[in-house]
Amino acid sequence: MVLTNRPFILSLLTYLATWVAIDIISAVFLYYLKYWLGIGEESSNTIFGVLFIVAALFLPLWVKISEKSGKVRAYILGHGFLAIILLTLVFLPPESSRLVYLIAALAGIGVSAAHVIPVSILPDAIEYDQLHSGCRQEGIYFGLVNFIRQLATSGALFFVGLILQWTGYVPNAPQTATALWGIRLLIGLLPGIILLLGIIALRRYPIDRKYHQELLAQLAAREAGARNKGS
Repeated sequence: MVLTNRPFILSLLTYLATWVAIDIISAVFLYYLKYWLGIGEESSNTIFGVLFIVAALFLPLWVKISEKSGKVRAYILGHGFLAIILLTLVFLPPESSRLVYLIAALAGIGVSAAHVIPVSILPDAIEYDQLHSGCRQEGIYFGLVNFIRQLATSGALFFVGLILQWTGYVPNAPQTATALWGIRLLIGLLPGIILLLGIIALRRYPIDRKYHQELLAQLAAREAGARNKGS
């Protein structure tokens, strides 16, 4: 049943791309700060604080952008911006430890979009199924989403561990040039590519704002007809 719901499959791919990328960033960011930029734990906590404060502040903005321009355009804007910011981390020189605070703030704008938009797209696909099947089955859909997300995150973090091992990463020791390249690619290039794949999937998403309004109108008319028939 789920596999026949094309909008759900596309929204699920977008959701997974977003959160697998965020999970990889969360897993590798401390390594990047410590071994590439030489930033200690106390400053790392401050950088994380900057990122999450900015993300929280921008949540209402992404809600408004989604309402005005549509969820697909908002997703492309927010996550395309985040992918660009992540790619800059690959080329950030080691002596730019102060610049990372600005980059963290800019990344927080994109992370804010990740918390708002992907999860708001999934219900639209569930309503699409409701219109065509006559049943609202969000329990099945969200159960599947949570299971696949845990599976995808576990696989992604396992892959991160393999990359670190292959590049010669050694905990709490000076890293080789190969290991440093591995850390930089994991923090910037890999999440950026995953986010771009999410954008590509969502560009094929058939439910825009106009179609969603029509979908809701048809559901409301069906419910009204059922109530009138029952009375």
